[in-house]
Amino acid sequence: MTAAAVSDGYTVQGASHHVCQDYASAGTPPGEDGDAWAVVSDGCSSAPDTDWGARLLARAAGAHVGSLVPECPGDPASWLAAAERYHDRVIGEAAAHARALGLTPPALTATLLTARTLGNRLVVAAYGDGVVALRERNTGRWRVLALSFADGKAAYPSYRLDPDTLALFRGLEANERRVAALTLPGGEGEGAAEAPPAALESDFLLWALPREAYDTVALLSDGATSFTKPPDGGNGGARSPVELYEVLPLLLDFRLMTCGFARRSLHSWQKASRKRGWEHYDDLSLAALYLPPVAENMG
Repeated sequence: MTAAAVSDGYTVQGASHHVCQDYASAGTPPGEDGDAWAVVSDGCSSAPDTDWGARLLARAAGAHVGSLVPECPGDPASWLAAAERYHDRVIGEAAAHARALGLTPPALTATLLTARTLGNRLVVAAYGDGVVALRERNTGRWRVLALSFADGKAAYPSYRLDPDTLALFRGLEANERRVAALTLPGGEGEGAAEAPPAALESDFLLWALPREAYDTVALLSDGATSFTKPPDGGNGGARSPVELYEVLPLLLDFRLMTCGFARRSLHSWQKASRKRGWEHYDDLSLAALYLPPVAENMG
């Protein structure tokens, strides 16, 4: 039996939003001892009612994360098939609830980042933009993957509901997916880039990683890249962006790895960022898994 993972999620509203369009959730798959999951969903700010849509997606993801299991773990195609099936079930269930609530289809225009443990594996699926951070168990370094799209048009699971919309998105050749990799601390300096772990690619990215290699995985919405700081000297002038490698050490400063650790981290970050005069204009979600060491006799 594998040592039980600990999961948590929390969301804070951005300065430019009247309602929070992000949602984070975490839990344990029914009947799967020792496993846990975490999800983040970020609603498109230009679409109506995506505050509802992000919540419906996250809740549906929690209900169906148990389907993110390949029939043949040694076959990459089997992993992709499992992830395709998982995303189809999530968006299908979210759409059914949206219709029952009288919401229009654009309400489901939201990203979905998912992490789950599966025995001796750590599985991460990224549908859209955001940040995936993996802390190496042996070194304590954070391997960070910042996900974006060249034209700013993120992939959304809701496109799977309409073949024409999905085909149109796939045809946006200039809108290439980008994965920026950095390491904290970076050895020769913070922000030093390393190659990301190999991913399987579809309309989403999928990683099936050895669980023993990492002790924490954190998922963040792209609000992590929306911070600004006052000008040097505080004498007026334009605010400037805060780089991701400056933001993440505060956001990922997890302490006591028990229930509520993500919420406590975000509360500490809010205090620290206020002292620095930092502001984030976009909503910010954080969901994370802590993976205790696996005993040698646990297979």
